[in-house]
Amino acid sequence: MLKITGLIFIAFFKVQVLFASVELGMGLNSGFAGRLVPSLNHAYSSPSFAMSAFSSGVKNDYYYHSVYGLNLYYMRKAGDLFAGDVQFGFGLGTMFAERGFQDLGDTNTETHSDYLLGPSFRVNWSYFDSIFMNIDATYGLRDIGNHIGMNFQEIISFSVGARLF
Repeated sequence: MLKITGLIFIAFFKVQVLFASVELGMGLNSGFAGRLVPSLNHAYSSPSFAMSAFSSGVKNDYYYHSVYGLNLYYMRKAGDLFAGDVQFGFGLGTMFAERGFQDLGDTNTETHSDYLLGPSFRVNWSYFDSIFMNIDATYGLRDIGNHIGMNFQEIISFSVGARLF
């Protein structure tokens, strides 16, 4: 009986993953000390699981800043809103950021990098079966002193895009 239950679970999980849709969107993300910067967002989603990633950055002659994120979610349907399906999810997210600065006349670039790992939340609103709006939020757990002071290291990403298939 245990083997049959295990096989049913594996079959159900594979079916859920096989019917994953691919989402591609553009949006804004807050990984730049509060400034909103355009980002490219990509996700694979099924009725019960989702994996999303984003990438954004800025660069000029003296400064660069790049932010990358990856989130894994367990998704549930929340209901309908204006004839579109609304799903919410919770899971684990990570972010990596690298920035560099070069003073005028200096040849060396001073670089810093940040990382963050913590719980993440997602709200997805799909309408017309192919257009979506997402809000992904990851709350970093890395410095307990900041959390005591209620200063969280969060990354919020908003995107609008199309479900490719």
